[in-house]
Amino acid sequence: MSNAPTKSFTHTHVLKENGTVEFRCSTDSEAWPWLKLPVHHPTAVQAVHFWASVGASIAAGTFDTEKWSALTWTRWEIGERDAGQPVRGRMVRLEAQNGKRDETGVRLGYQLAMFDAEDRLAYEVEGKGVIFRTRDFPAWRSEAKSKAGISGGEKAFAYAPAALAGIEEFGVPLLSPLQGRAAPRADALITAENGLPPGHPYLDGSGDHVNSTHLSEAATQFLSLCREGAPFRVTGGEMRFTHYVELGVPFTIEQAEKSEGAMAMQITQNDTPCCIASLRFEKL
Repeated sequence: MSNAPTKSFTHTHVLKENGTVEFRCSTDSEAWPWLKLPVHHPTAVQAVHFWASVGASIAAGTFDTEKWSALTWTRWEIGERDAGQPVRGRMVRLEAQNGKRDETGVRLGYQLAMFDAEDRLAYEVEGKGVIFRTRDFPAWRSEAKSKAGISGGEKAFAYAPAALAGIEEFGVPLLSPLQGRAAPRADALITAENGLPPGHPYLDGSGDHVNSTHLSEAATQFLSLCREGAPFRVTGGEMRFTHYVELGVPFTIEQAEKSEGAMAMQITQNDTPCCIASLRFEKL
């Protein structure tokens, strides 16, 4: 992403001498619809992650509106099971990442801790990313999207029933019905119509590509399909991004590893590995 957002989820920022930023955050679910989701739902966690990290980075003076940036890795863990929606948070920059440069750009890392009105830890999120310094980002993305569209193409897409995707009460199906049992896989298609407002009640994004919130939602729906709609709660997860997933182009999610209470998924588009997503969960 580039340029400062036009709205802010966080406010009342306090910048400490060590670079830590403490802040309050909005509880207005009309302005931020994903606050209507269960507090530990991955879509809500990743939405807070994005807006809180951007807001705190602006307050810390480390957000460069002239540069493009990308998230390359994130990990999260829920806190207290009974915690409510966060009302305040803290962002700590990970010094091991600060200022590290490679041929692509400056790599940064940070950790967020989010707390509810009773000061209970709702969840912690870590993120790593890169600020591009040499790449002509708009031209590069334009070429990538053009190639993906030609290769992937638009086609009729049949989405899985909401009950099996675990979204009877909220959300929009993003995946096809499950294919296979020994090695489960599903196709997915996220478009501007089903992945951005007003078509989706909770998801949002820049419109340039499928983002981390989209992919966490797709991974959660895939896990639900594998469980045939049986209820569960995600207690933590990890996503590593190696290639952009394009909007409007089908992609595939398949089970990579599975154990009791955990699943790793490979996300591929046009035969290119794009993301490994891992979710840990408990049955309800």
